[in-house]
Amino acid sequence: MKTVTPHRLTTCDVRAARVPEDSEAIVTICNSYDSEPLSVSEFERLYESWDPRDPRARLVATDSSGKIVGTVHSRRRASTLPGLFLLNLCVRHGHTGHGVGGLLLEQAETFALANGGDRIIAFVPEGKGSGQEFAVRHGYAHTRTLFESTLDVTAVDDDFIDEAVGRCVKRLGARFESLSTLGHTGENLRRFYEVSHECDKDEPSTSAIGEVSWEDFQRQVANADWFRPEGILVALVNGKWAGVHSLGPLNGSHVADMTTDFTGVLRPYRGQGLAIALKCLGVRYARSLGRHRIVTHNDSTNEAMLGINRKLGFVGRPGWLLMTKALRRPLDA
Repeated sequence: MKTVTPHRLTTCDVRAARVPEDSEAIVTICNSYDSEPLSVSEFERLYESWDPRDPRARLVATDSSGKIVGTVHSRRRASTLPGLFLLNLCVRHGHTGHGVGGLLLEQAETFALANGGDRIIAFVPEGKGSGQEFAVRHGYAHTRTLFESTLDVTAVDDDFIDEAVGRCVKRLGARFESLSTLGHTGENLRRFYEVSHECDKDEPSTSAIGEVSWEDFQRQVANADWFRPEGILVALVNGKWAGVHSLGPLNGSHVADMTTDFTGVLRPYRGQGLAIALKCLGVRYARSLGRHRIVTHNDSTNEAMLGINRKLGFVGRPGWLLMTKALRRPLDA
């Protein structure tokens, strides 16, 4: 692949990542930017579980000694919006500003164009270094933000939890179960996906990126390190699934030791307190594991869920800037 001679680096080569040989270096670089770092084993699981029919380029940049100094991941899934590629780019601290990021970005954009891409959404960590300035310099514009929040579960009052859950029981005759108590069966897992998928259609980020297919759900969620049947919570009204909440233990994070994957309530049951009741039961699940903090992410325009989080006591933190660029083919292409 392409070679550049940036300031203060002798040479910089870009090549395809070799997994598992490069896994530890890639994870180390990426985790220095992410408050929810991946383990090497989870990185390799995600890498190997990628559907080979979906275009994906995981590239690394190496210096003259062969040391990996940067990495980029350019990809799209079948369920992603047509023409859209997603991108994460990370450069080892101490090597930024020397042309490494620009070279990786050029290769990633070329890959997207060659595979039918007409635009890219890059995920840029908010408030960390010069990532946003770098993206703007290369033609990306900030379009939305994934909002990160954390909750101290020890600070949530037990009476608040009892009242939130009791209100739903009294008003709706609601019943709350976990996937574990309902039965961790293929049928119930599919039902959980279908309710989540229906709710997810109303998530602002879904309209910007695309829906998650059943196949991708199995790869990304059902087999994730954090996934526990006890942490998949379900609200039932008259025996029907009305809402879901999923969370699980997160190890190695800089900001929390539990992560929320999704919370959603079907349209006919919204506005009646089910979402906050499910989140309250998630707090109790976290406590049962001896965990202290939960992290969650929301689109900055999803005011309804942000309002629920504020009621519980979630405190905002820097999240991810979604920055978009339209791709144009060279005139001689």
